[in-house]
This record gives sequence, structure tokens and C-alpha cells, in this order.
Amino acid sequence: MRIPAVRERVAITGLPGSFLVMAVDRDRQVADLLPTIGDRVLEEDVPFASILPMLDIRGRHNSQGD
Repeated sequence: MRIPAVRERVAITGLPGSFLVMAVDRDRQVADLLPTIGDRVLEEDVPFASILPMLDIRGRHNSQGD
């Protein structure tokens, strides 16, 4: 499973827009994400499995083969 990096721009499965990774909890496998536009309410405890690198939503393959 891919672990997002702090300050990485990502997407969340099922939600529109892009988000910045603000914090990562490797033990619980969740991250806190801040929307880059809109109301800017922090999305807390988002499971790693729901977080996609921005390259993935553009139809390209990521470099880790996930």
C-alpha cells in the first residue's frame, strides 16, 4: 500500500477536487487532508486506501505499480 507524503497533492476516492496531505499516521494507516479550494475543512483520518496520487486520477500509472 502506498503511503502519502506530507505536502503531497492527492485526491480522495469518491470526492471531487484535490487535497494537500497535512499529517500521516503510519500506525493507523490514515492521513489528514486539506482541500486546495472551497471551504478548506480538514478531512481527518482518511484511510491510505482511499488516497490517490494526482497522477492516478489523470489516467497515468504511478511509479510504484500500485
